[in-house]
Amino acid sequence: MTLPKTSIVSFLIFFFGCLSSACATLGGRQQPVAVDTAPRGVAVGINGSVEKGDARTPLAVNVKRSSSLELEYQHDVYRKKNEVDCKVRVGTVFGGNLTFGLLTLAEPLSALVVYASAVGLDFLSGAAFECPHHIQHALSVPEALAETLPETCSRVLILAPGMEPDLALKAALVEEAQGFAKRVEDGCLEFVPAAVSADALQRSMLENETLENIVKPEMSRKLAQLLRDTGAVKAVELRLEEQTDSFVTVSFSFWDLYAQERESTYRKNFNREKFDTLKGGWVSQFLGRSLKLLPNSVTLSASNPTLNLADNIPNQERRIGRRGSLVGLLSVTSVEHPNQYDTWGTGIQFGPALFIDSIAHQVEVDRERITSSEWAKLTEAERQAREFRASALTLPVDAVLSLHTPAGAFRIFVGYGPLVYIPTSKTSESLETRLFGAAHAGLDWVAYFSDNVFFHLGAHAISRSKTSIEEQGAFKLMGWQAASLGVGYYFPATSGYVESLLSQKDK
Repeated sequence: MTLPKTSIVSFLIFFFGCLSSACATLGGRQQPVAVDTAPRGVAVGINGSVEKGDARTPLAVNVKRSSSLELEYQHDVYRKKNEVDCKVRVGTVFGGNLTFGLLTLAEPLSALVVYASAVGLDFLSGAAFECPHHIQHALSVPEALAETLPETCSRVLILAPGMEPDLALKAALVEEAQGFAKRVEDGCLEFVPAAVSADALQRSMLENETLENIVKPEMSRKLAQLLRDTGAVKAVELRLEEQTDSFVTVSFSFWDLYAQERESTYRKNFNREKFDTLKGGWVSQFLGRSLKLLPNSVTLSASNPTLNLADNIPNQERRIGRRGSLVGLLSVTSVEHPNQYDTWGTGIQFGPALFIDSIAHQVEVDRERITSSEWAKLTEAERQAREFRASALTLPVDAVLSLHTPAGAFRIFVGYGPLVYIPTSKTSESLETRLFGAAHAGLDWVAYFSDNVFFHLGAHAISRSKTSIEEQGAFKLMGWQAASLGVGYYFPATSGYVESLLSQKDK
């Protein structure tokens, strides 16, 4: 019995997705969990993922998903085990995995097998379960032992939702916030660097959320991720209260992020003559969210380009398309963090990208030009003169419009930028590297398997309107389209790096 080609392709797609996610489907096998105890400072182990004695409450870590979590607390001779039940992620497991089935819709049996395999894989790997993101336990630690619990420095996160002050005012507000935290909290404090907090807030989509909203139960996963990424225990929130011609009033609130309680608040007036403005305009806020000065992901894909060819004959404008060979595509672009795909929504980004295409096509194999048997008789030099084999580096500045769904993001992008064309089919003596300006457009689908690894399916096109990119024999190359299937890796630190370059150094 011979399997249909679509069945083979569907299984390859599913297998490729399995490899890219370490054999777990949509959503990944890990999730953030924040653990707090009363009293604090107790060593904790979570399903054996954290070694005893190395981690003490409160803490936020990634844990492997499973049907339950076993937490073991200890301090000296005190021991306590608690088990936390986890729930099945019905929407992701049974709804999100339809994506794999839809890719094989032409073969219903294959679609059913792939869908059932994906669901079964989720349950076997633990990815089907969602555990509580915020866990609090009151422990009966004897008073004599509680007095010996170690004191640790509390990391403090400073955030100002919706506020974009200028650098002078920003430095003054940070200094005031740090002084306020030291007055309220008796003990050792460490402040989360601005670049780290900016990146963590962006990834968690909490840049413009107030702490009153962040500590709500429905935000527990994002709060746990924020705690994990920053190591923060406390926070100082800055809020604009009032503006006049002579002064601005800012309130400072000190929060315990694990207890999810506001501990203290005070207000202070700042001289308006010293600082120009407290809140940026909508243009600066839009650019701050959407402009990506550095790409943040790398994708490696298998690609099958179609070349746009024109007759290399004067006064003839006939355009034809020819399928190329299966080659590679490396792209360096900006993508959103997976947290932005939890619900339906839209997003827009602007920034540079890099696409490295490999092109291979025997342009003269055509009934009107030369037959396959005649091609076989040609010498190597004659063949090189009749085929495209090249690498192309495109560096466009793209505008990307995204539609977010629970299963991933559909993206449309368009841009313009330099194209560096490097032919490799000619001899080294005649090798010519050429530089053009080229239009770039495409669409793709991005779905994350973990916090960093994502699946990519898409297509992009490179086009020259007038001057040909390459001329070989009877044809000239005007551009190409490339469909691609691959896996990518997201580097969240790039946005924090840019933020650190643009902001003042923390005191």
